[in-house]
Amino acid sequence: GAIRQAFEAEASETDFKYWEELQRTFGYDGDLPKAVKDEFGNRKTFDDKKDFAGALGFSDARILLFPVKSLKGTFAWVTCHQVLAKFRTELEELCGEGELFKLPESTGVASEALYLSSTNQKIQLEEYIYSGEDIAIKPDITNLAKWLAENVLAQSLPYWQSKIKENLIVLSEDDFADFLQFSTEVHTRIKIDNETGTVKDGALFTEEYLPSETVMYSLAMFSPEFKKGGMQLEEVRKFFNDHKPDYFQMGGNSSIGKGIVRLTTKNNQA
Repeated sequence: GAIRQAFEAEASETDFKYWEELQRTFGYDGDLPKAVKDEFGNRKTFDDKKDFAGALGFSDARILLFPVKSLKGTFAWVTCHQVLAKFRTELEELCGEGELFKLPESTGVASEALYLSSTNQKIQLEEYIYSGEDIAIKPDITNLAKWLAENVLAQSLPYWQSKIKENLIVLSEDDFADFLQFSTEVHTRIKIDNETGTVKDGALFTEEYLPSETVMYSLAMFSPEFKKGGMQLEEVRKFFNDHKPDYFQMGGNSSIGKGIVRLTTKNNQA
């Protein structure tokens, strides 16, 4: 829904062909701008074509890399073997990707950049300190960080590509789950009474957000239009890739700047 809204926001109300392809790609929606017209200026509707499913679908967005506060380097991107294994399996089996990264055999880090010092080879994430074999530099994690920089963050600024090569940590599943549960951003908010200028009774509440720089992945799945003579698979893929947004807003609180997501693609897969 959020991606569809981004497509609609870029559309001209008089570009009937674009709206028609959008409807066929994402599925029928009767809530269209009243000004949608064809090339002859005639008001157009899609009421006679509403009984078909969209030709584009998305998997759930799953967390791949989670940023955690670090005493050195501001933050580290953490992940775990189970998350990486699922990510690799989906790329291989659903996307038909070729040569991928090698799964790390154990926990560890990509480089020494997060060590508290060259002599004190410890890492502090939030209030927890890691040392020893748990955060040793592992070649397979170093290679994984390079693969992520070249494939997942390929369309990002060079700074982020460099940072992932230095600040990647593979944790145990239990530690990763704990950070996901306890290291999100929790904001306490209030509502002001316009008449008194003070906090309105009962209007104290909290909201929870994923921290900035969280990296998630989703699969875009294309199919021919479910209609005789409709768009073919490659036409659906082309429409999506030609018009996909670089950024879009997802979730609530758009008026306070929340939910801004950058969309990057790999081999025409979102």
